[in-house]
Amino acid sequence: MPRPAIGYENYVRIRLGGWRLWMHKDLPGSGKTVLSEDGLFDGVRGPFQKIPSSRYARVFKCSLSLPGRIEHFYLKQYLHRSACDFVKHLFRPSRAMRSLKATLLLARNGLAAPPVIAVGEDRQFFFRTRCFVVTSQVEQASPVYAWLGRLPADERRTRVRRRDFIRRLGSTVGRMHAREICHGDLRPGNVLAADTADGWQFYLIDNERTIGHKHLPHRLRVKNLVQIGMLTDDQISRTDRMRFFQAYLQENPSQSARRRSLAAVVLARIRQRLAGKTPVFVAHPA
Repeated sequence: MPRPAIGYENYVRIRLGGWRLWMHKDLPGSGKTVLSEDGLFDGVRGPFQKIPSSRYARVFKCSLSLPGRIEHFYLKQYLHRSACDFVKHLFRPSRAMRSLKATLLLARNGLAAPPVIAVGEDRQFFFRTRCFVVTSQVEQASPVYAWLGRLPADERRTRVRRRDFIRRLGSTVGRMHAREICHGDLRPGNVLAADTADGWQFYLIDNERTIGHKHLPHRLRVKNLVQIGMLTDDQISRTDRMRFFQAYLQENPSQSARRRSLAAVVLARIRQRLAGKTPVFVAHPA
């Protein structure tokens, strides 16, 4: 897996026909094979497996044969949501480039995201007609809600691990907000967790709308806390929510004075959104 990149200096810019590619320096070769979707294994790439995604993206899982190893990765192609969306990209970076920018922002602030190994933009005159991002697969990582299902609260052997999981998740979200960063869609399917030798490690995905602020607006703080809290009572208890919030506040002591009102607002909005339905989580790997 390529090392997490801190800056653009870790990427090489390549032109390939109408495509402009930014390739991580740790990835041997030109990376031309990531553009193919012929479903064949030729010793360089493996078959592309399509996985569930939003209406405005196509996501594939694949493998790439490198000297001495095989890397697994996700390729996410962004689709234009409307004609207006197509025109807007004349004046701002593509969603693929914004995803790379956000990944570097998170890395500089001590937060983790799956390493971006390639970004591609297909340009016709002034228009970006297509774009994609390729990220490395994080080994042994699963979405937050999947781990909570594997760590039942009523079993002694998993109770301690579950509590540590909740606290570390709260610390991760708290650290992100303490760095004045807001995630674009912090639902439990967009946070991956891996049980490592150093404890729980969390990875933020779907980062094209993740941005940094000079001062994080309160409404965005609440928005993220509501998003990550979109778990039913069967998945997370009220006590676990309290553990999460306490760990969050340790990273954000400036919010301690309003902790009661903040917790009340967040919980009320979660209850309102969950009323009468069970959330469906789709994990977007890129």
